[in-house]
Amino acid sequence: MRHLNTKPWYCLIAGLFLFGAGPLQAAVPALQLDHVALDKAMKPAGPRAQLPFSGIVLVAQQGKLLWNFSSKTTPLTAQRQFIIGSQSKQITAALILQAVDQQRLTLQDPLVKFLPEHRERFGDAITIKHLLEHSSGLGQGGTAPTGTPGSTFAYSNAGYDLLGEVLERVYGEPYAAQTARLFRHCEMTHSFAPSANQLTSQAPLLVAGLTERAGKLVAAPLDVAFSNNPSGRLVSSAGDLIRWQQCLHQQSLLKPASYQQMTSPQMLRPHRWGALGYGFGLQISSTEGLTEYSHSGFVDGYISTTLFYPQSATGLVLLEPLSLDPADIQRAFYFHDQIRQALRAQLLTAGAVQL
Repeated sequence: MRHLNTKPWYCLIAGLFLFGAGPLQAAVPALQLDHVALDKAMKPAGPRAQLPFSGIVLVAQQGKLLWNFSSKTTPLTAQRQFIIGSQSKQITAALILQAVDQQRLTLQDPLVKFLPEHRERFGDAITIKHLLEHSSGLGQGGTAPTGTPGSTFAYSNAGYDLLGEVLERVYGEPYAAQTARLFRHCEMTHSFAPSANQLTSQAPLLVAGLTERAGKLVAAPLDVAFSNNPSGRLVSSAGDLIRWQQCLHQQSLLKPASYQQMTSPQMLRPHRWGALGYGFGLQISSTEGLTEYSHSGFVDGYISTTLFYPQSATGLVLLEPLSLDPADIQRAFYFHDQIRQALRAQLLTAGAVQL
């Protein structure tokens, strides 16, 4: 295990202590994690025996750092920036729900109320809620709905990009400006939505990502279409995503009704971890009495996992600047799955399952 530099961690921890327990989470007993067991989960083994972990992992409870792990070959601080892939979706979902809280839209509003130019393409049946929960029928193609909206889960990046368009129409300002305002509110100083004025490739602390092509690792493309920001191209850091978890789950970012809908299963998602509930931009599970809000991210050059356990106010953020062939998803997310299992085992042993 390679611990991070003292000065950056002092700054990070000072910032994280600002959050504390908010109105959505009462004080909980402090956890004492077994660092040796967590370190063991990150050792090269199995399908990643020859390809060690190359990113950063943070675990925090109520904003207090409990454990960190970084690549031994290239130690990373919590301020280093990554493309966060589908972690972007929970941020887009929160922006939509803030608009609901402000009575600028409702979850039942049809998409074409805000984007009438898409009526011929998508029809009138797709609602904002369908897009949030991936039941619009658009799937990954995003061209025209298949089936009845609201009936079946079909993961759709296109659906979240449409939500970004809705936000721009509702507020009359770019999506990047809306995320910037949200990030300021949550004190996420190393996060942004790429734009012509702030390209991904120009991020000062960006970790260069590698992607696997025909068995070889090559540099990942960085500056792609800004229209993909809402679904998967936001830039952030591990420290900022810990702050995001605090802001979303332990402060009054959303009204209680909106937060409850975001974190409640709306659809069922088949997953390698088993069937998971899907809320709005978050996966939800509750096995063995342990509630877990999660999501993964996968774009060229970058994969990520975030976990939050509300019963103990414990969050995990894992960012890795390496995307392996998605045809072998177990290999690509090997370390992510190992550390999840190790952390869950400790939470269950500690009895951190009761509200």
